[in-house]
Amino acid sequence: MTNRENYWRDTETQLFAHNRMQEEAQRVDPMKEEWGTGWIGRIRDLLENKQGKSVGAFSVAGAQIALIGPRGEVETPMVISGQGITKFDPSPTYANMSEAIDMINGKTTSDSGAMAEWYSGE
Repeated sequence: MTNRENYWRDTETQLFAHNRMQEEAQRVDPMKEEWGTGWIGRIRDLLENKQGKSVGAFSVAGAQIALIGPRGEVETPMVISGQGITKFDPSPTYANMSEAIDMINGKTTSDSGAMAEWYSGE
């Protein structure tokens, strides 16, 4: 049984320091075989590089160890501010930018759009 007196023999993890336990919970790498990575980042690596899946990682208000994958294997996680997403083009050069975007994208309502029209035609 691992306890305060013998943990150093059983694991390289510092079991009795709160901040280290938080980091270890994000890493889940007790023998430090993939130092600097987190368990979600390693799963992303497997999904993207071994199974060809596209997997994104987002963190709110700071980088999280859990999201970091093997260096050079997966993209760095996107960090979103705790204050929210930056407003799109707060100083547009065109006075009616919202109208132009709506026109370009074909502004829709909940009952319009290509799929709605296709389904309603059946």
